Amino acid sequence: GYADRAQMVVAPGGHQWGETLVSATVAFLAKQLDNREIEVSWSQEVPMTLAEAQITPRGHVVWMEGERTIYDFIQDRADQLRAGREQERPSPEDREAWARLQARCVTNGRPTPSTLDVRDTYQALTYLAPVPADADERVAQLWKDESGLLLQASVEARKGAGDAASTTSWLVIGAGARRADRPMQATGTVHFLDPVCTGDLTPTDRAWYGSFGPAGMDGAYGILLGRPLLGRQVEQILAYAAHHPGKETLVARGLPALAAAHAYACAPELFTQEHAIELPFESWEDLFGYGSYRDALAFVVPHALADYDLADLLLRAKD
Repeated sequence: GYADRAQMVVAPGGHQWGETLVSATVAFLAKQLDNREIEVSWSQEVPMTLAEAQITPRGHVVWMEGERTIYDFIQDRADQLRAGREQERPSPEDREAWARLQARCVTNGRPTPSTLDVRDTYQALTYLAPVPADADERVAQLWKDESGLLLQASVEARKGAGDAASTTSWLVIGAGARRADRPMQATGTVHFLDPVCTGDLTPTDRAWYGSFGPAGMDGAYGILLGRPLLGRQVEQILAYAAHHPGKETLVARGLPALAAAHAYACAPELFTQEHAIELPFESWEDLFGYGSYRDALAFVVPHALADYDLADLLLRAKD
């Protein structure tokens, strides 16, 4: 019953608040806040200088004595959560076991169970088609998971010295399934896997405001839907590994290593204890502040620090 309390104005121009939008906004606010119908005229006159308009001593509220930024409050909360985690789970064994459970649940927006007695289930994958390859590329295959998201994989076999080497498998995450180099230490079969939004499947047309990396829009949709993008990647890694016999050694670096580390913690039955996972930063807390790794914001996991931090995911390798 209040249709006049919302208004949409379409105006030419880029991302800006130009003359047409300013005039419409002033007229709308005059009507809604002061019950006045006015005709707005545009003027080039400057009502006051920047110095006259400045209402803080140095031009920014956070430069005033005693003021704090939102990052200060976030860090305080992170400190509280860290203290709580250390008190509830003081030993590395406790943290590793809890991280294994919580990482699987939290990354996928599921309610977190209260015990470790949870049966692991893995998605089924559906083969779609081969991926055309150039002369210097290996042939890859395109798959989709149960939710319809794509992943790409390729396999390169090489027999080493002896039966043990020939049966060893490696799983390289997010490096580009068609072009990535073999790990230098790999002697047997190497699987190259690009989960959604990594490697050859990195988006080229969906950057969100340009500052959150090429997967920014996908990450934002994931948060809004309660299914973080990182969790989708983890599920695809687990599904692919469960699809093949034996245990693979995980290899990943940079942002794809975030998903690899979660997969490593979630399913020790699928991966060897040894790994070659190089995280882009040591803690979720490294994303706080103005100089943080902004491309990683697409892969954040809401509420993760209440239960685990990134270092907890790789504790099994230190046993």
